[in-house]
Amino acid sequence: MYRNSTDKRVIHSAEALYHAVLELMAEKKFDKIGIKEVCEKANIGRATFYRNFDHVDDIFRFELNRHFEELQKQKCSVTDEKSTSEELHIFFNFWVTRGDFLHTLYRANRWSIFGEQFFVASQIKMKEKLQHTGLNDVQYHYTHTSIQVSISTILHTWLERDRQETATELVKMFELPFELFIKMTASANR
Repeated sequence: MYRNSTDKRVIHSAEALYHAVLELMAEKKFDKIGIKEVCEKANIGRATFYRNFDHVDDIFRFELNRHFEELQKQKCSVTDEKSTSEELHIFFNFWVTRGDFLHTLYRANRWSIFGEQFFVASQIKMKEKLQHTGLNDVQYHYTHTSIQVSISTILHTWLERDRQETATELVKMFELPFELFIKMTASANR
């Protein structure tokens, strides 16, 4: 866990720690990186580290949270009235342009951090999108989880495939299973 802060000193320390982790990952596997060496590489005291973080993983959580905050600002600044497809394009385009960060999570075998943070970050927006559908709380929870896992899996697969697809192609990959399911259901009901 990390303590979220907007204090410039905390942000500066977190950035230095993140860059230290990146440098160390060039030398060894993430699982072999310890707090002591990250602090030494970043020239940050261990007391400062523990004031803001509990584990090295928390540096990723902090950085990812900053990305989600930036994404939210970007989505809000575009327009208020966007179709779901447009919102998906903004979302995937945002992460395609930050593929190096996602690739770092992937290489560190910490993709689950993305899933955790994305679930939290998407709850409010997803609830707004689904509020007029008549879903009860249980249906909402399953639907939100299904969509969140699908999007996370699309990005994970994109990383596995060496980031070949564009944001537009990722939107299509996300929509494809839903379209196929509707077609299969329609043909089964004939």
